[in-house]
Amino acid sequence: MFPSIDNDLRVKAVVRKALDSRDNKVPSTDCIVKAVKICLNSNNSEFFDNHYIQQHGTAMEPENACSYADLAMGEIDILAKEGGPIKPNLWFRYRDDVVDVWTESEEKLLAFTDYIIALYPTIKF
Repeated sequence: MFPSIDNDLRVKAVVRKALDSRDNKVPSTDCIVKAVKICLNSNNSEFFDNHYIQQHGTAMEPENACSYADLAMGEIDILAKEGGPIKPNLWFRYRDDVVDVWTESEEKLLAFTDYIIALYPTIKF
């Protein structure tokens, strides 16, 4: 899931929103957002003596990766539970695992899945 998060979607806005909700805004939101951008755009890895830079999403190793992924997926959680025309009975997520209790028809499940996929096309459900 981590490399599948599209950094150009709402994620940067979600990070900014979360930071702006802090009581103690030191360091500043702008400073932290700049640091997040550096982390997202400067992930270098080595594989068989070749060096690669992460082009999409976030790497899994940085300390901020889990928080970043949780913020991104938190948007989907809210929209899954409250935003769509069809809602699951229960929706629980821990990082990249979702438990969805469904009691409607298969047709409605497929419609719900299409709705969720449309929120973040790069993340597969």
